[in-house]
Amino acid sequence: MRVILAGRAIDDSFPGVALEHIASTADRARSLLVRNADQTLTEEGVLSITGAINMVAGLEYHHANFMAAYSAVQEGEALDKLVFSHEVIAYCDPAYLVVAV
Repeated sequence: MRVILAGRAIDDSFPGVALEHIASTADRARSLLVRNADQTLTEEGVLSITGAINMVAGLEYHHANFMAAYSAVQEGEALDKLVFSHEVIAYCDPAYLVVAV
């Protein structure tokens, strides 16, 4: 299902799936937004909500990458300090911005 809010196309990638059965927090939030598109939202509100959803999606992405790298090390692969450093910084930096605001 796709809706246009504040000139932006937003998709519910899980139509008909109960929100509690959508694993990703960002996907769940996006589905919730689309399913409630008939509610009155200002353009600024839509931009704030979609921005927050995109930030959560980024956090989930970098967390998954970190955990995959961590698992690889646990299975005997060599530690790639650059990968670990990148994923930790990429995960923590947006999280700091959320807390700081």
